[in-house]
Amino acid sequence: MFCLCALATPARAADIPVPISQIRPLVEWVETRMNLMLLPRPAIYISDTAIQRLASFDADSDGTRKIGAYHSGMIYISSDYWQPGNIADDSVIIHELVHYAQDIGYDTYACANAREYEAYNLQNAYLAQHGERPIIDADDLAALAHCP
Repeated sequence: MFCLCALATPARAADIPVPISQIRPLVEWVETRMNLMLLPRPAIYISDTAIQRLASFDADSDGTRKIGAYHSGMIYISSDYWQPGNIADDSVIIHELVHYAQDIGYDTYACANAREYEAYNLQNAYLAQHGERPIIDADDLAALAHCP
């Protein structure tokens, strides 16, 4: 099982920045779906150490492998997971870009589940558009639509 988590951590020297040109089509896809310009552009880093740091701060960690994380304009992706141009891997960037858009947008969310619902829903839509299976099934997605 994989977890996409939103926790705080600063970029470090070992983090490898991903040029925005490499993810521009993904940014534009999210902008179109959310009707929101993602400006300024988010910083995206490939960083296994950041993913490990984030996992250590995750109070809900259940031992699942962390592959992506977002906080305050920074997106981290695990280097052993993301291969640019791979639809399933790019969908992880889509998910994290949705969290970035949520932070810079004007919508409010009743709970963390509502934010995750939107992120997974758009990630699933991206996957479906490219003929791929959803990352989260309909029942689990529906469960996220409800705030505790």
